[in-house]
Amino acid sequence: MFLVEMSNRLRNIDHTSNSFYRHNSDEFVMILNDVNRIDEMAKEIIGVFNDSFIVDTYEFYASISIGISVFPDHANSVEELLKNADIAMYAAKSTRGNQYRLYRDNMDEANDKWLLLETKLHQALKQDRLELHYQPKIDLTTDSVIGMEALLRWYDPELGHIPPDRFIPFAEDCGLINDIGVWVLRKASAQARHWNESHDLSLRVAVNISPIHISTGGFVDMVRGVIAETGIDPNLLEIEITEMSMLDYTEDLIDTIKQLRELGITISLDDFGTGYSSLNYLKKFPVDVLKIDRAFVRDIVPEKSGIAMISAMISLAHALNLQVVAEGVEEEAELNVLREHGCEYVQGYYFSKPLSVEDFTNLIVNTVTNKSSY
Repeated sequence: MFLVEMSNRLRNIDHTSNSFYRHNSDEFVMILNDVNRIDEMAKEIIGVFNDSFIVDTYEFYASISIGISVFPDHANSVEELLKNADIAMYAAKSTRGNQYRLYRDNMDEANDKWLLLETKLHQALKQDRLELHYQPKIDLTTDSVIGMEALLRWYDPELGHIPPDRFIPFAEDCGLINDIGVWVLRKASAQARHWNESHDLSLRVAVNISPIHISTGGFVDMVRGVIAETGIDPNLLEIEITEMSMLDYTEDLIDTIKQLRELGITISLDDFGTGYSSLNYLKKFPVDVLKIDRAFVRDIVPEKSGIAMISAMISLAHALNLQVVAEGVEEEAELNVLREHGCEYVQGYYFSKPLSVEDFTNLIVNTVTNKSSY
């Protein structure tokens, strides 16, 4: 329904002089005869996305990235024009939405870097050179570790440390995100079972899943397979999805999440407060835990309005029978405010940075005394 509505809006921009068609699953091509109108048309297309979309009574916003190539300045064939427009589109996409870029020759160099990164990521996944670190979650009623979030790390001998906010969006764009998601889920589940059985614990491990992956057909069957393979208790597995996932809300997505919960898996809504979603989404979305984004935690100390915002979020979550985790806690003053307003669980550098398997094992041996899970 969303693609139909988007197609209709794009067609209505200038249906008399433009040829417009769908190129693949989420890409469209427009042929503009008047090159003097390139900037005007690009801005008009972006303007289409300023208004919200309504699908099945739900309101959400979307963004667009536009790449432009011109005949004969940039290419002499349809194939080359499309290729160069695609390169320009990725340059626009790197700015994270609602931008357009005209193709330039030096973009080929950027494209070469893109291809190198894709090759490296393929190799890292195939050769098991990705790594998981684990950040502990703390129960504020007992001040003990009751779980952990698995966080993906990638070090390449040639490129060095590549931050997740660079390679995760890239993996989504190049089609590797599903394979990476399976790898992370399998690795984290096996490690959590090992820790729990070795130390007689009940620590729940949380894994971030891309909305692209969770909406893929067969996702629930894949999770069942990982549970069977690793032997993890489903009640000790948590899947985190971002609030932005709700913008791609479909009945199929809701059904997938319900099936995961039926398996005993906990569902967390990550980065809450950053997605600008309707509260109606939160009411209908079948989640168990709300994770307050660290941007709001940082505002607690310098601004009274920050405290009011945190308090409102915690109260809203409790009214909906959701548990609350605050991310990015770094200062004692932040912790005191969260404790005062009824936040149950926290994670952040105040307690611990994400730890390697070895360091987290040492943490378990030295500090874990509570054998319950939230």
